[in-house]
Amino acid sequence: MDWYADQEGKGQTTWFLPDDRWNVPDDGISVEEQDAEPNSLLNYYRKMLALRMAHPALVDGDFEILELETSGIGPWGFVRSTGDESILAVFNFGTEEQELIIEEFPFEADGLIDLLTGQQYPAPAPGMSYALVLAPASALFLSTIP
Repeated sequence: MDWYADQEGKGQTTWFLPDDRWNVPDDGISVEEQDAEPNSLLNYYRKMLALRMAHPALVDGDFEILELETSGIGPWGFVRSTGDESILAVFNFGTEEQELIIEEFPFEADGLIDLLTGQQYPAPAPGMSYALVLAPASALFLSTIP
């Protein structure tokens, strides 16, 4: 792992630098480079870890895999619930936008919010299916609007 953009600094590993390695100085993947980028993979992982620690349902809630009707290959989802908190998580592991349909929404809500972005979604109607569109390589963590 590169800690520094120039691959030199305290704690940087230097004993394993083969000639055919894929990382090079100033390639944008070091911790130093990604730390300042709000949309970097490093900061995405930090945000996901903070989200998990802030919501008891994601730490030790009941776990149920969602049954999804999808427009292609890639989407997957689950629900985690504990006490009065339920979170529906859906992922698109594919490389194309996907529409997914949840035949029966797993919890009641007057409105939904994506815990990652703050974007609001309409409330699911009781007994009706719920449709979502997911961008490639994306995720939603939907919970009730507080």
